[in-house]
Amino acid sequence: MGAMDEYYQGLSWLAAQIPEMATLFLGMVLSLAQWRKLPRPALLSFLGFGLLLVVTILFHLVMFFLPIEQVLFVKQNDLFVTCALAVKSFLFAGAYMLLIFAIYAARKPRAPLPPLLPAIRTQGAER
Repeated sequence: MGAMDEYYQGLSWLAAQIPEMATLFLGMVLSLAQWRKLPRPALLSFLGFGLLLVVTILFHLVMFFLPIEQVLFVKQNDLFVTCALAVKSFLFAGAYMLLIFAIYAARKPRAPLPPLLPAIRTQGAER
């Protein structure tokens, strides 16, 4: 496979990630738009979306620059690929935790609901 074929394949792999990367970038833009109104959730969501975007791009680049034939057929690289996937998984988990924290960061507890039934007087209180 020639060098141009490899770059074309790498670009096609990256192009397949465009919907995901566009969504993550949009999440970052929306969190910046909410920064003044909700600073803590905006910061957490910005960090979460940003981490997901960076990990997606960097993982693709790391896997692209590894020779595919060696990754698939040489046992020495199995450990590297496994470790790379594990690191990606942990980073994604951290980013999703940031997004979950952002959801609940600005929530305030609800006021207690009024009772549905009027207070029932006890017989002792009526007398």
